[in-house]
Amino acid sequence: MNIKDIDYQKELVESNQFLGAQSTMAHAFDEIEHQFRSLTGEIVGNINAFSNVTAIGTNKANVSVSSDVRGNTDNKVSIVYGTETTAFATTPGT
Repeated sequence: MNIKDIDYQKELVESNQFLGAQSTMAHAFDEIEHQFRSLTGEIVGNINAFSNVTAIGTNKANVSVSSDVRGNTDNKVSIVYGTETTAFATTPGT
């Protein structure tokens, strides 16, 4: 085995380690998105219960995660998070 082969194998190992780390990050971001969605729904449910109203509408939390691994030398990952809540409420007796 010559030095060129050793360097190539080293590159393969480093590449696989990076892909494994990226997979772990993707799983963590999926968990964060799930937590955001749960929290948003819980807040709207508590507001409705506290106000004694019946809400008919939508509750939506959007999380966009992007990571470009090609040429990504500074390990930047962007997370954009936003919520949109729409509810139509009526009080009892109206």
